[in-house]
Amino acid sequence: MLDVLLRGGFVPGPVYFLYGPKKMLSSILMKTAVNSLKKSDEEQSSHLIAYIDGENRFDPYLISKLAVSNRLNPSSLLKQIIVSRIFTWDQMVEVLYEKLSTIHENRINLVLVDGITSMFEKTSQLSDSLRKRRQNVSINQKSLNSKAFQDLKMMFLGLNKIIERFNPIIILTGPLHSKSEYRPAGGHILSHFSGIIVGIHENLRYVDYSLDQHPFLPHQNERFWRSPLSRQSPQKRVAFSKTIHNLTLDKYLTKFSKNDE
Repeated sequence: MLDVLLRGGFVPGPVYFLYGPKKMLSSILMKTAVNSLKKSDEEQSSHLIAYIDGENRFDPYLISKLAVSNRLNPSSLLKQIIVSRIFTWDQMVEVLYEKLSTIHENRINLVLVDGITSMFEKTSQLSDSLRKRRQNVSINQKSLNSKAFQDLKMMFLGLNKIIERFNPIIILTGPLHSKSEYRPAGGHILSHFSGIIVGIHENLRYVDYSLDQHPFLPHQNERFWRSPLSRQSPQKRVAFSKTIHNLTLDKYLTKFSKNDE
């Protein structure tokens, strides 16, 4: 659906920002990492991926499964991915503003930042509460001057250094704003930095992909209909799997026939 929406998928140049359910966004980033390594042996050896994991959802096992399904070597593929686990907002700022631009080993071809604004609102609320406590100091009350927004600007400055040096594909992800169903956290600063913004809105029966911002494409939507099995709620699927686990066919039929009675 993203390929259809973007008319071809991810390309170097514009900065992509995807917002929506965390699980789906992390899955998209890991699949993108594997798909980017479908190259010749010579191209793959010089290919480097920087994965900044702000959601702590990077799964080497899933990467290995995707590699095997694409006939790639899992161990060599994982060596091409530099993973940085992020646990605090300050760590995210430090990695994107300083650490990422210090990589000199190879060319960075792909930068994936999972959850760049996942801790944005907490930091913004904390800075607002600290500001209210300081009654004797005159501080500008505009939210754009808060620590969270200043830190976000620093992250983008660090990413601009990477763009100037390597011109990689850059994909950022983040959650929806807590007080909105269709607006991501990060405000206008994030909108101005990102050239392309895509929203993913999950429903029990379908998933909507919306192209909110693009240099030359208009706003549009694509809908992906879920299979009937995936439409069941997770609780029901888990309960059903536990019920039939390790049952013979006779016991299974006997058990459910009694329930029907």
